[in-house]
Amino acid sequence: QFRNKRDAERLSRLEEEEKNLIETTQRKFFAEVLDAVREFQLQIQMSQKRRKQRNDGVQAWHGRQKQRATRAEKLRIMALK
Repeated sequence: QFRNKRDAERLSRLEEEEKNLIETTQRKFFAEVLDAVREFQLQIQMSQKRRKQRNDGVQAWHGRQKQRATRAEKLRIMALK
């Protein structure tokens, strides 16, 4: 009987350790998944930010070109007067 009790305790301890190991493994896995998702979201945000900066730069350049053309046109009109 003493031996059976000791075996039962050992078995329950092993089962508990196995359960803890499984939980730890699951936690690690989900933490890695979460980190990967966060990293991916950051990459997307950075890519969107770069695209916006580039588009803003292109639009500003076109705006300056248009201003130059308008200014040149005004100067031509003034020269004709």
